[in-house]
Amino acid sequence: MASHYDAAIVGFGAAGSFLAGLLAKDKKKVVLIERDRTNFGGSCPNKACIPTKFLLHLAKLCPDGDRSFPDNAVRYASAVEEKNRLTAGLRQGSYDSLASSGVDIEVGNGSFVDSHTLRIDRDGGTGTVTADAIFLDTGSRSVMPDIPGLADCPRVYDSTSLIDEKALPKQLVIIGGGYIGIEFAGIYRNFGSEVTILQRGPAIVPREDDDMRKAITDRIGDMGIRLRTGASVVAVRNRDDAAEVVVERDSGDEVLRADAVLVATGRVPVTDGLSPEKAGLSLTDKGGIRVDTRLRTDAPHIYVMGDAAGAMQFTYIASDDARIAYDNHYGEAKRTTENRGAVPFCTFFDPTFSRVGLTEGQAREKGIDYSVHSAAASAVAKAKLLGRGKPVGLMKGIVDKTTNRLVGVHLFCEESHEMITVAKVAIDAGLDYRMLRDLVIPHPTMNEAYNTFL
Repeated sequence: MASHYDAAIVGFGAAGSFLAGLLAKDKKKVVLIERDRTNFGGSCPNKACIPTKFLLHLAKLCPDGDRSFPDNAVRYASAVEEKNRLTAGLRQGSYDSLASSGVDIEVGNGSFVDSHTLRIDRDGGTGTVTADAIFLDTGSRSVMPDIPGLADCPRVYDSTSLIDEKALPKQLVIIGGGYIGIEFAGIYRNFGSEVTILQRGPAIVPREDDDMRKAITDRIGDMGIRLRTGASVVAVRNRDDAAEVVVERDSGDEVLRADAVLVATGRVPVTDGLSPEKAGLSLTDKGGIRVDTRLRTDAPHIYVMGDAAGAMQFTYIASDDARIAYDNHYGEAKRTTENRGAVPFCTFFDPTFSRVGLTEGQAREKGIDYSVHSAAASAVAKAKLLGRGKPVGLMKGIVDKTTNRLVGVHLFCEESHEMITVAKVAIDAGLDYRMLRDLVIPHPTMNEAYNTFL
C-alpha cells in the first residue's frame, strides 16, 4: 500500500527545501523526493551560486596583476578542493536539517502515476506515495546548442561541470556573452586563464542599456579578456592536446584552440522523467509546466516552483515561490508572482553588476517621461578603497519625472550586490528619489553612492 502524505515535494532545491521546512513546522506529514543525492539543497549550494562565488572570492585574492599560470594553476586546484569541502558540508547540513524536523527524504526519480500519486524509482526498487498536495521543484539544466562536434568533445563543459575540474584551463573559450558567460570569464581570468568570449549577437548582455553595456565591455577589455561579437560557432573539433572552436565572423573565419570550452547559452526547465501528462499538466512553449500567477497548475492541488515553472532562474525567486505556494494552499491566498515587487539580480563579474527595476528601454516602452542620474564609481570613496585606488564602473538611477519616483537602479561597482536591496525597497515603496539622495549614510560605505549619483 502506498504511504499517504499531506504534501509531497519533488525536488530538493531552494523552493522544495524551504517549503518542506515550513510544512514541518506546521506538523504536516511531508515527503521530499530527490533523484540526485549530490543535489540536497539544490543547485545553489552545490553547483551554482555558492561554489562559483567562493571561486570568485579566491580568484580575486590572487596577487594583483599576477598572471603566472603555473602558480595560479596550483591556487585553482586548491580552491576547487576547498569548494568541494564547502559544498559537501552545506549539502549534509540541508539533509540533516530537514530529516531531523521529521521530513521523509526519498532518493529516487519521482514521476506521476495520476494527479495524487507519485512513483519513486529508487536504486533498490520502486515504490509509490500519495499526497493531498504536490509541489514540484525540479530545476533547470544547461542548453547545449546543436553545433557539430560539441556534444562529442570531452573538453566541453557547462557551468556545473567546469567548476569540478581541478585543472585550470590555460585557454578557456566561452560560448555565450550573457550573464553566466561574463561571470565565468571574470573568475577564470583572475585565476590566470586566457579567456575568449564568443557572442553570436552584436553585443554582450543584450538586455542592458548601452551605457552599462559599454562599461562592462570596457572592463572586459581592461582585464585582458578577448571578446568576439557577431561570432557564430559552426563546429567544435577534439584534438589530442586541445579543442578547436571554429568561428564564423563578418571580419573572417577563425579557429580558436582551447583547453576547455564553456557553453553558457542559457538553461531550460527540467521535466523529463516526471510524466506530467499523467497528472493532466500542460507544458509551456519553453518546456516549463504551465502555472497561473499563484503557481497552480491545471490541477489545483499541484504547484510548480522555481525554474521548472519557466520563470526567473534565481534562488531567491525559488524561495519566494515556496512562500507563494504555501500561502495559496495553506494560508490567506494573498501572494502571487505579480505582487512580490521589483526583482533585483546580480551578475558577479569584477566588479559586480546589479540591477533592479526598469531599463531606459523599458521605461520608454511604458511611456514614462524619465530622467537619468548617473556617476562613475570612482566618485565613491569606498570604491577607491576596494579598487586599490583604481575603481571602475558606473552607477545610475532612472527617475519618473512626473512623480519623482525611482523606477530603476543600475550599479556596476564594488559591492553592488550589497547595495541593490536598498534600491528595491525604494522602488517597491514608491519613494521619491530625493529620499535616497539626501539620506544620512555612514562613511565610508558603498551605499554612499546613493548620495552621489542620485
